[in-house]
Amino acid sequence: MGVVLEVKDVKKHIGKREIIKGISFSVEEGQIFGFLGPNGAGKTTTIRMLVGLIKPNSGSIKIMGHDIQKEKEKALSNVGCIVENPDMYGFLTGRENLIQYAKMYGSVSKERIDEVAEIIGLKDRINDKVKKYSLGMKQRLGLGQALLVRPKLLILDEPTNGLDPVGIMDFRRIVRLMAEENKSAVFISSHILAEIQQVCDTVAFINGGEIKSVESTKESEGKGTKENFGIATSNINLAMETLSKLPFVYEVKNNEDKISAAIQYGTSPKVIAELMKNSVEVIEFYKEHKTLEDRFMQIVEGEEEKDVASNK
Repeated sequence: MGVVLEVKDVKKHIGKREIIKGISFSVEEGQIFGFLGPNGAGKTTTIRMLVGLIKPNSGSIKIMGHDIQKEKEKALSNVGCIVENPDMYGFLTGRENLIQYAKMYGSVSKERIDEVAEIIGLKDRINDKVKKYSLGMKQRLGLGQALLVRPKLLILDEPTNGLDPVGIMDFRRIVRLMAEENKSAVFISSHILAEIQQVCDTVAFINGGEIKSVESTKESEGKGTKENFGIATSNINLAMETLSKLPFVYEVKNNEDKISAAIQYGTSPKVIAELMKNSVEVIEFYKEHKTLEDRFMQIVEGEEEKDVASNK
């Protein structure tokens, strides 16, 4: 797959304050890429640089091989975006709003406007005034304008704001449609971690203006070095003692009513056998799946601990 978005060693400072500290990542065609971080981490500044609203002080941003600082028009011709709340003309209809955006793009047919209205679920309301739209409908219309030219890069900042559960499910469908059928690269920034986990292939964690990690949201079956299991037993102390002596058990924690154990990948049958051999009654033995929220908190809290340590 080709690289659609390439961010290389980008830095941004305002006065003496360094906001973005040399971040690098890339997004390939067909990839849905999540961008996560706490408030003040640098998400909004990064997005504003991606769409050419502000310039980086150093580094490069390329879209379809075009440097956004040197070939801005060519770079942005491949981009559809919703940054913050989409601006719409309330006195115009949904269709008229899309027509206004289509004029800016210069090459959007009436058929494409009708197609987009259907994709975003506004076919029956597209001729109503936007001032009569709910927040969720306005958000759908904003997504529609971003889809008009079948962009190679779709940038979405908090795209599910105001959407009800049905709207959120439709949003996932639309994003996957763009990634799979149009081979668009989709870049999503959101504070709703569960939503990012549902729709994204890959996530980048940013904190303090730095990319802390870029990870797949899918488990790599057979490729991990360790996996986590929960164990319920009638004799926690004996189980803890047994597990702590096994060379393929990396970590054991007593979580009051159960044990959490990090073990070497593929050794769960051995663990169960050793517990039974030592007369440990195993009531439950199950794999623990970490959520994106768990990982997010692990990274953010880890950074906070570093900051505290460095200030001592």
